[in-house]
Amino acid sequence: MSKYFNKLKEEKEVKMELEVKKELQEIILESGLKQKWIADKLGITESHLSRMLNGINVMSKRHEYNIKTICGFSDAPVKPLIERMSEVISG
Repeated sequence: MSKYFNKLKEEKEVKMELEVKKELQEIILESGLKQKWIADKLGITESHLSRMLNGINVMSKRHEYNIKTICGFSDAPVKPLIERMSEVISG
């Protein structure tokens, strides 16, 4: 593949990564959950999560999936976290 097409491919991948991070930021905001709480559930620090969301640290597909799941926005067949928490509380 030529250098031109490699560069286009890289630019497309970077753009997709940025879109995913923006989507995750919106999901976290919409969930109403605090980044610190989400980071604790992921087993990472809040600053590490923030750096991943801002593109400083690499975010794996697993982290992406887990963030969506924790916030209740995953394609996984699980109930949203807030719904599960209310079930536990109501008992």
